[in-house]
Amino acid sequence: MDFICKATTDSYTDATGHRWSDWKTVKKATTSSEGRKQRTCSSCGKTESKTIAKVKDSSTSGGHKITGARKAVYSYRGMDKFSSVNLVDLINAERAKEGLGKLEWTADLLQQDYNEEPWTFDSGYFDSNGNFDPYRGAEIREPLEGAQKMADMGYATHGNGVGCHCVGASEGATTIEEALRRQIKAYMNSPEHRAILMNAGSHRVTAAYAIDSNGTVYTAILVGG
Repeated sequence: MDFICKATTDSYTDATGHRWSDWKTVKKATTSSEGRKQRTCSSCGKTESKTIAKVKDSSTSGGHKITGARKAVYSYRGMDKFSSVNLVDLINAERAKEGLGKLEWTADLLQQDYNEEPWTFDSGYFDSNGNFDPYRGAEIREPLEGAQKMADMGYATHGNGVGCHCVGASEGATTIEEALRRQIKAYMNSPEHRAILMNAGSHRVTAAYAIDSNGTVYTAILVGG
């Protein structure tokens, strides 16, 4: 008689599936190249990779498009409705990298001076009603007028009545924000302009820009002690 052993069975384990780790960045994305992230299965060691998109360059993304000529405006917070950035903040960001104090808006400091010593200001600072107006002062008007003169002439110059410390032109930008950032970068790459904007003994600044009919952005900056 034949006997069948019922105790004999096949031994197996159900597949547990992959046990993936969290995604880890193995190469950071930059504005010029894609990055890569990776995860690993703790059960079998298999890896998976994914591409990380290039970082979008904030200097060219978004912003107010340059569509043609625009009259000169002061480039400072709350004064320029055409741009979400301003020259003063961009300058101060560069100064902060060097541990330098911020440059203050000249008109604000003139107003403070008038509040403390009004007798020191001549009639040129007052309107027809006798009200003090710091924007009538030459050191406030010059950057605004200088930027407009350059836009009208079609080239950047310290001459032709443009009496500002830093003047320049930015061509090829698609937005005002991009143009202003490019201009500050150009100033930082110029030893002469950098020395002016990074002077530890300076405390005030007036800045303006204008756009010509070709879309070139002209900047004019006047720094004071």
